[in-house]
Amino acid sequence: LATPVIAIRIANALMPAHQSIRLDELQPVDLIVVFDGDNRRGRVAEALRASREWPSAPIVILGDVWIRDQLQAAGIPDSMLSRDSGPTTTLEQTEALGTYAGSSHVLRHVGVIASRLQVPRLRAFAETLGLTSLEFLPSPVDVEPNGEGIDGWTPKYVALRMSRDAIYEHAAMAYYRWKGVIKSGSYSVEAAMSHPRVIPADQKD
Repeated sequence: LATPVIAIRIANALMPAHQSIRLDELQPVDLIVVFDGDNRRGRVAEALRASREWPSAPIVILGDVWIRDQLQAAGIPDSMLSRDSGPTTTLEQTEALGTYAGSSHVLRHVGVIASRLQVPRLRAFAETLGLTSLEFLPSPVDVEPNGEGIDGWTPKYVALRMSRDAIYEHAAMAYYRWKGVIKSGSYSVEAAMSHPRVIPADQKD
């Protein structure tokens, strides 16, 4: 689990690495919601990228104050930031997301930021809860281990950490399928890669 080759394989079964969403091709969002969780630095980086694309969209952080502090330090005005520390689990956060997205009478288009490891579960929860008008913006893993050559077989802490986070998500997906909270096959790697706004790594500049 500590070797990059194995860690990458486990993580990429959730969502492949090095994807980038073309923000300029998306419908503008009215609100950006950042889920707290694993790989916080990647979430902050994606939130900043989204804020540059949609500077008028307020940002709500579901979780710890650290992400808010980092966004403030990067220049996001305090007036554009708010934090909701109430939801403590991913399912509770997704339920809270429905509140921020609004009712059918006042529907916001919301950009949802979470790590690429967590997004499959969020998407499945959102489908179960009937949440629409969401744009999922997967953030990168904080440190993507090098899986090439001898480095790929050399144990590293960052690889072990990525394996841990990815295994947790695989287990959570299995648990919630067993509980009937999410549907089998509600998310697939193939569907993610076929998204017209996803730029695979080998097509990036």
